[in-house]
Amino acid sequence: MVVAPGFYNGRVGEWYSGNGNAADQVSFFNGHGFLNLNVTADRKYSATLRFEGQSLRFKGGFAQNGYSELWIPRKGKPGLIIRLTSTGGAPGEIVGQVISGARQLEFSVLPSVYDAKFGNNHPLVGRRYTMLLPTAGADLGHGYSTMSVAANGTAKFVGKFADGTKLTMSSRIVNARNDAWVVPIHSSLSTNASGMVWGDIDIYKVEASGSGVLGGYLQWLRPANWKLSQGAFLKDVYPAGQRYMPPQKGISLLSGPMAPSSFVLTIISGFDSHQFVQSGIWPSSNKPMLTTPVSGGMTVQFSAANGLLKGSFTRVINGKFVKIAYEGLVFTAPVSTPPLGTLRGGGFFSKGNWGGTYTLE
Repeated sequence: MVVAPGFYNGRVGEWYSGNGNAADQVSFFNGHGFLNLNVTADRKYSATLRFEGQSLRFKGGFAQNGYSELWIPRKGKPGLIIRLTSTGGAPGEIVGQVISGARQLEFSVLPSVYDAKFGNNHPLVGRRYTMLLPTAGADLGHGYSTMSVAANGTAKFVGKFADGTKLTMSSRIVNARNDAWVVPIHSSLSTNASGMVWGDIDIYKVEASGSGVLGGYLQWLRPANWKLSQGAFLKDVYPAGQRYMPPQKGISLLSGPMAPSSFVLTIISGFDSHQFVQSGIWPSSNKPMLTTPVSGGMTVQFSAANGLLKGSFTRVINGKFVKIAYEGLVFTAPVSTPPLGTLRGGGFFSKGNWGGTYTLE
């Protein structure tokens, strides 16, 4: 059985499909993981398994029939049985199981066929993307992230989720389907106490008109935060975005070199559905200006280098004027963002246990 050399990665375990309580959800995600394999031409491999709060490194080799089985001892926890089998078919999938006591988790890892060390750069190298991370329901805003692609096919994400939790993660792109590259995701957010994100981000090889090139499906788990009086939740997240092309000097991101474009920025509280709706113009200087009268003391700032947009507004809370910051991004062109419809940008604001969303149209 041929075992193709290369770098493989993928999630360990299945999607969460139950409707259990917060403790059940946390237990599910803590018991799932992520596997990286680096396979050499002589069928040997080195591996890293992130599982149950540990990062386990081990080495092994495939037999002639493409099978491998290892026992991994763990201090203070049951040892693991790792089974790997090369399917021998395109695109070189390796399947297997991680067995911990009575728990058996399935996995399927795929190769990243690009390696900058040998001059085989990923075709998306150097590209940058902007991506919204909309959540189902109106109680939170929409997270956001930038994405960059390295020569070896590593996609790096930097952004925030809709409660302000920082998002910094990376994963190798795999050529999973004919229509899309896939970035398998399994990552803690800042710390385990901040939650986890799990799923796939798709990079479509052909951009459909108006749909963007980034899609997929993620599950975002956040444990309870008693300091902020926030309950635990598990939310579906629907990534949507496209390649970001910084505007050239003197050319408006929204309208090109001609007349300034108008836009509408809407801020909605997830707590009481209160809205600020503010019109503006986007000139060729790419310094958006809110038209008078400006409601709620709103401000707006845009960074042409990376597509990020931020600002602030003022709201009366408990009889006091409170300045609240919002943040997010702008797309190079309109993008259909399920379940929000077509937008030019969006993001969130978060103030203690009070937050909401903004959209740019």
